[in-house]
Amino acid sequence: MTISKKKQPQKKVKAESLSEFLSRGGVITKLKPKEEQDIKEVTRLTSSGPATILSLDEAGFYYGEVKVKKVKKPVIDLSKLPESLRLKFTEVEEEGEDVEEV
Repeated sequence: MTISKKKQPQKKVKAESLSEFLSRGGVITKLKPKEEQDIKEVTRLTSSGPATILSLDEAGFYYGEVKVKKVKKPVIDLSKLPESLRLKFTEVEEEGEDVEEV
């Protein structure tokens, strides 16, 4: 089902001359000029100052990619451990696990 809209006739606006306006009783009134308002322009800086020139090393430090740091395995100094713990570590070493001494 379609809904059709009736076409409304367009109103024609007739330009009227000043003499016709006055002849039908129109009155022209003169208005006082409006006082000019002081408009304060708000300006703000879009940047914090002059451009900072960086060296390639500085730019890499501040804006470069994050370097992945290798995690070092903790090193246990067996000579500083109590006797009972030292024996446990030496047993693990004999079984084949990697233990580093300093």
